[in-house]
Amino acid sequence: MAITNRNGAEASITDVVDGQLYLGNLAAAKDPILLASLGITHILSVCPDYPSTGANHHVIAVDDNEYEDILVHLGKACAFVQDAVDANGRVLVHCVMGVSRSVTVVAAYLMKTRKMGVQEVLCLLKQRRPQVHPNYGFIKQLESFEKCKYGPTPVHPAYRSWKRKHVQDVTCYLNRLEDIAAIVPDRLMLMSEFPEDRQQGHSLLMNIGITHLVTLSPVDMSCVPCEYGKTTHHVEVSEQDPDSVLDFLPDAVGFMARAIAQDGRVLIFSENEPRACIAACAYLIATRKISSSEALSIIEKELLLFSPPQNWLERLKKLDEKSYRETLEHGITTIMTTATDHMISPDNASVTVYDGASLAIPPPLHKVNPEKHFAMDEVKDALISIQEKGIESPVFTSVNIVPAVLS
Repeated sequence: MAITNRNGAEASITDVVDGQLYLGNLAAAKDPILLASLGITHILSVCPDYPSTGANHHVIAVDDNEYEDILVHLGKACAFVQDAVDANGRVLVHCVMGVSRSVTVVAAYLMKTRKMGVQEVLCLLKQRRPQVHPNYGFIKQLESFEKCKYGPTPVHPAYRSWKRKHVQDVTCYLNRLEDIAAIVPDRLMLMSEFPEDRQQGHSLLMNIGITHLVTLSPVDMSCVPCEYGKTTHHVEVSEQDPDSVLDFLPDAVGFMARAIAQDGRVLIFSENEPRACIAACAYLIATRKISSSEALSIIEKELLLFSPPQNWLERLKKLDEKSYRETLEHGITTIMTTATDHMISPDNASVTVYDGASLAIPPPLHKVNPEKHFAMDEVKDALISIQEKGIESPVFTSVNIVPAVLS
C-alpha cells in the first residue's frame, strides 16, 4: 500500500509474511500513525538515514552501492527479525525506497527460514512489490549467503571466496553499463558484449529499463534471461553470406518500431559489432528518413572507436537504394499507423513527433544524457523512476492492505 503522510512524503509498505514481516521505505518507518495502525513493534533500518531509536530498532548503516558489503550483516539481521517474530512482534524492514537494501535483508530472511533459492524469493517479492530490484552486488551476496549456509562470517570460506572476487566482479558489471551506447536516448541502445553471467545480464537489462531485445548472430542465446523470450527478435545470419543480413532487417526494424511505439526500450546486441550497428542504422534510416551516411554519423558519435570495414560500408550503402528504403518505410508506416490508432485516447490527445512518426508517446520512464554513454548517477536516477513507477498511485484516500504472500 502507499499513502502520503502529513509531511508530504509517500509512505510505501508491503505485507510479506502475514502479520509478522513488512517491507517498506523510509517514509513508512517514520510515520508513527501508519506503524501503529499496522501494529509494528520492531524496525530494521537498512540505511544510515534513520539512527536507532531503542532496543527494538536495529540499524545496518549501508549505502545502496554495488561495492557495499551487506553480506556480513545478514546473519544478525535475520536473528533480529526472528527474535521479534518469536516474541509475537511485527517487523518493518526498510531502506530509503524499499527497493534494494531492505529487499536484500527480507530475501535473506526468507531464504534462511523457508529454504528458498535467490531467484525464487526475489520473484515472490516482486509479485508483491513490483518495484523490488536489489542491485547486482547485493544479488551476488545473496548467492554467497546461501553458500555460507545462512551464517556468513569474515572467516567463512564462502564469504572469503566472495570477498576476493567481489570488487573485480562489480567493476566488470559497471563497466558493461558504461559501454552501452544510447543510439536513440531512452529508446534504442546497442552493445556487443553481453555478460556470460545470467544474473549480471538480468541486472543490466533491469537497470537500464530494457523491455525488448534484438539479437543478431553470433550471439550466445543461453546468456539471454529466459523472461525476455517473448520480447526478443533474433536474426540468424549466415557467415558464408554476410550480406543476407539485409534480407532480415525490415522485420527487425518493424519489431523495434512496434516496441518503441508501445513505450518500450530496445537493446540491439551482437558479438559482431558492425552487424548490430547496421541494424541500428536501418532503424534510423527508416524512422528519421535520413541517409546511410547520416545514420552512420549518429552511430560514430556514440561509438567513438567504431571503425567499420570497407565491405560493411558497401553493405550500408545498399540501404540508400530506393527499393530497399521503400521496403523499410512501408513496414514502419503500417506499424506506426496501427500504434497511433491504439494509443491516442480522449485523455491523451496530443501527438508527439518521435523519430519521424506521429505517436502519442508518454514521457520516457528513464532519462539518459544523449551526449554520453550511461553514467552511474543516471542509472541511479533510472532506478528511482522504476521504483516510483511500481507504486500504484501517488495518493491513496483510503488504505487497503493486500493479503500477504506468506503466513
